[in-house]
Amino acid sequence: MSFYTYEYLMNESNLTNYVKYGLTIVILLFLSFVTFKYMRDKLQTKYRDLSIIFCLLLIFIIGIQFTDYSQDQNNLSQSAQMAVFIESVSNEEQVPTSKILVNTTSVGNDMIIKLEDSYYQVELNPNLEAYHLKEVKLLDKNIDIVKTHK
Repeated sequence: MSFYTYEYLMNESNLTNYVKYGLTIVILLFLSFVTFKYMRDKLQTKYRDLSIIFCLLLIFIIGIQFTDYSQDQNNLSQSAQMAVFIESVSNEEQVPTSKILVNTTSVGNDMIIKLEDSYYQVELNPNLEAYHLKEVKLLDKNIDIVKTHK
């Protein structure tokens, strides 16, 4: 079972987003270069073909980014909600946030948190405004602590 640290949730920056944005910029630069070369030498059709290929590739990548955008925003929102929840538990239980681990990145019923050396199941009310901690025992004590992005 994997448990996530507060720092992991606070630093939820997706490296893959930066790679996708970088790839889009590189393709846009290539498209600009090839289009410029085509406009300069209209007789050479290889530049026209390359500009069409890069334009289609750019449209494809922008389409992928558009579909991933809402999912990424949802993940960031859930991580922010979890960070607020951990801060609340930290204040109520007088435990530093560095000693709190959670088994999911989104707030929900039946999630398990680790406060120092004890494990608790979280029961939330329907509107997520109140919670109750119930101590539980794990069958498998081997847990993976995720501190940074893999």
